[in-house]
Amino acid sequence: MYPSTTKGSKVRVRLRDLREMVHYVNSIGPELKKGVIPPFIAEKDAVTTYARQRGEPEGIHIYRDGEHHYSYTSRRDRRRRTVLAAAILEDTPAGFVSEQAHAIKGMYLYCPEDVGIPLPEHPEHIKKYREKKGVER
Repeated sequence: MYPSTTKGSKVRVRLRDLREMVHYVNSIGPELKKGVIPPFIAEKDAVTTYARQRGEPEGIHIYRDGEHHYSYTSRRDRRRRTVLAAAILEDTPAGFVSEQAHAIKGMYLYCPEDVGIPLPEHPEHIKKYREKKGVER
């Protein structure tokens, strides 16, 4: 028995996606062999750090939605956050507002949903501050 046309087209789409993915992996293979790290790895790492600084737990899932576009769903308020990344401010994706970007791990990040909300002080600085001053009881 053959699958219905709708199901068959889904299978063809998945096979095409799989072929595209295999082609992509094969194309970056030589670069990976040489130790070249694709730019999106550094971007995703910076976005992960941004989410953690916003109070998200370890292991939050960050999704790459396209060139320089990432997203995650906040576990604090269940809202989706979109984060745009750029290595230099002269070459930013559409919708990126440089004046409201945060510099994290050598990347510039802009999250439209968090505009106007300053990043809290980095947890390592808080820990050092508490050790210096002492915890008040």
